[in-house]
Amino acid sequence: MGLTKTPELEVRVFAMGDTTLAARLADWVAALDHDRLPPRAVEMAKLLILDQLGLQVRGATLPNVQPERTLVDAMKAVPESTAVLSATRTVAPYAAFVNGTLAAGIEFDDVHMYAAHIGSAVVPAALAFGERAGASGRDVITAVVAGAQVMSLLGATTVTDMVRTGWHASKILGTFGAAAAAGKLLGLTTEQLTHALGIAGSDAAGTMEYELSGGEVKRMHSGAASRSGCQAALLAQSGLTGPTAVMEGERP
Repeated sequence: MGLTKTPELEVRVFAMGDTTLAARLADWVAALDHDRLPPRAVEMAKLLILDQLGLQVRGATLPNVQPERTLVDAMKAVPESTAVLSATRTVAPYAAFVNGTLAAGIEFDDVHMYAAHIGSAVVPAALAFGERAGASGRDVITAVVAGAQVMSLLGATTVTDMVRTGWHASKILGTFGAAAAAGKLLGLTTEQLTHALGIAGSDAAGTMEYELSGGEVKRMHSGAASRSGCQAALLAQSGLTGPTAVMEGERP
């Protein structure tokens, strides 16, 4: 998703005096408004959501994603959000986990040159938290754009090295994108969003060893990224803090 003419990443220093990259991204996400989105960005977000829903419906029929569905069904969690083609409703992060896994299960989810698979990490998070909050379509679209932009900005300088060294970019970048999307719909402050990104960085990993040793775990990476990002946003909302220099510190 190529987004243009979006608001600049202005540095508006909050109480902590933080001007790290996470803080700048968080400030941009918090300030993002649907009315300021370029029409092309809105159009692409709608197409991404539509594409995801189709992929999730088809993915739900595949055998390689049934273990994840069984796991979430057994949780019998608070019914906040819908798992596609299931009688089960569950807490939002785990609805995102299932639906993101379904979307990746068929291996036809979107590909972004900088951010790998945006849709299967960001859209499940946005839809799950949109349903949880009873959000408007405009709010969900804004959250999708926020997550997509965070993923593509971070991936622009990192995705090539990630893949070269065996890290799955979709899993890593998707965690940050989902945190941004969920955090936007939760109405997190800039400071809370900064911490959500810091928490996400501590839960963002995934190797590409499946290409050599096999296994179906790749299909789960997008769903796991979506879940981890959603949980990061909820934890930040509850007061958990994360490293604000998670992206450029001495031990990122």
